[in-house]
Amino acid sequence: MSLPCFKPLASTLIGQKLPLHKPSSIHHDDKPSLTKLYPSRRRVARMPINMALTTTDEQGITRRIGNHHPNLWDHDFLQSLPKSYDAPCYGERAEKVIKEIKGMFNALHLNSSSADDLYKRLSMVDDVERLGIDRHFQTEIKAALDYVYRYWDDMNGIGCGRESPCADLNTTALGFRILRLHRYGVSSGMLLQFKDNDGQFLCSNTLSNEELRSILNLYRASLIAFPKEQDLDDAKAFSTKYLKQVLPNINNTNISKEIKYNLEYGWHTNVPRLEARTYIDIYGDAKTTNNIYNSKLLELAKLDFNMIQSIQQRELQIVSRWDLAFMEALPEFMKVAFKAFDEGVRSMAQEAEKTQERDKLNYARKAWEICIDSFMVEATWIATGYIPSLEEYLENGKVSFGYRVVTLQPLLSLDVPINDDIIKEIDYPSKFNDLLCLTLRLRGDTKTFKAEVDRGELASGIACYLKDNPRSTEEDALEYLNSLIDEKLKELNWEYLKPDNVPIISKYHKYALSKGIQLLYKERDGISVSDIQTKKLITKAMIEPVPI
Repeated sequence: MSLPCFKPLASTLIGQKLPLHKPSSIHHDDKPSLTKLYPSRRRVARMPINMALTTTDEQGITRRIGNHHPNLWDHDFLQSLPKSYDAPCYGERAEKVIKEIKGMFNALHLNSSSADDLYKRLSMVDDVERLGIDRHFQTEIKAALDYVYRYWDDMNGIGCGRESPCADLNTTALGFRILRLHRYGVSSGMLLQFKDNDGQFLCSNTLSNEELRSILNLYRASLIAFPKEQDLDDAKAFSTKYLKQVLPNINNTNISKEIKYNLEYGWHTNVPRLEARTYIDIYGDAKTTNNIYNSKLLELAKLDFNMIQSIQQRELQIVSRWDLAFMEALPEFMKVAFKAFDEGVRSMAQEAEKTQERDKLNYARKAWEICIDSFMVEATWIATGYIPSLEEYLENGKVSFGYRVVTLQPLLSLDVPINDDIIKEIDYPSKFNDLLCLTLRLRGDTKTFKAEVDRGELASGIACYLKDNPRSTEEDALEYLNSLIDEKLKELNWEYLKPDNVPIISKYHKYALSKGIQLLYKERDGISVSDIQTKKLITKAMIEPVPI
């Protein structure tokens, strides 16, 4: 069976003493000076910081430290991971089930009733996508959605079947969401028919499965909003309030689990592997085992999840340290970082040369040079106690977050060649890349700024907003930044899904990884403090297999 090739990513931040230079924004077209990477040591004035977060070496040099907890899993634990689903028999069984499910897709096209043919197709697509097995059925999914789109009406939506006398909210909301995510042109205007004369969405408050499913799918659809889609903003406000109010009174535990999951993770923090693992449990409880279609989907989902997990475990074992024999001349704190950096960039370039049929090492190096130069700017701000304007801070912060450099490998290592014009639509200087980096920087700042102040890092989105608006409070700053994130995420939805000449798979890697980082910063700094929720999520997705 053909499984995706997951390649490890490496990104590092090398700590060092830095010379003073004038704080400024990073300009991508300026060639940074590599002499900045190894500056001569100079004493600089520093703002007071929490001395508990510093350390002094044998030479008497005091450095800031992150005060991070140890790794959650040591080398021996990672090497002990069993990779239980590596055996060929699992892949062979999965291939057989894939063929059987494809036959079921094809049978639907031949035998479906006109009363529910649209809903059945959408439901099948939704099932395989949430179970994480949709990549095996891309041809079948396209055929199903082409069929549904044939009957889509931007003013009225769709009903359960092609001959339904009127549209229903459940099928329309589900169809809107799936069609939009597959870049079909659909408008949110069809939601008007589901509102009363006062502009409020109609509902009966019966708590029937049909109504709960309709409002849940309305909520899911509202998360894929583009800028200035007021109907979807209204739908999100209504459905969020409704679902939270009725949740304690729902008797059906499976649909209540779905509602809880969707309310908690939404769209931009809904990581595919975590969604698949969660939905496998929900689907297994909700669907009857005597239905051959449901049982086959569940069997494949479990096999597929565990086989991919085995691949990921093997990669963790490869990533857990490097040979440092040639790094002995470097200071101790730099050995691992330099090795990871050097080998990561070279490995990425070698993989890229195989698929892109040209050497991209210089391209990767230039991206890293720009990123490291942005670190230098922030280090100077720290050394001088300088707090920039919010605009200046974000211009540099979009780069220093490091998102661009860690997404170069999946972009340049895709199986099909991508010409330079396409790369520019995904990587710098595209708005798509700019919005990804900006939203992640903003999200991170809302969760890390207090810990960063303790480490002596005074410049953050919060601090810079307060500098620009001296009469504002910390709560005002957080409200502003969170509102800005929401608006920029809508713009990001558009840049990701708009019709253009860029293959969606080329954008998918950067977009999907951003969802993972958004998840880590959802409640707290889940990177620096990873022994709470982050550990649970990683264990669920990468350590514990699904029982079969």
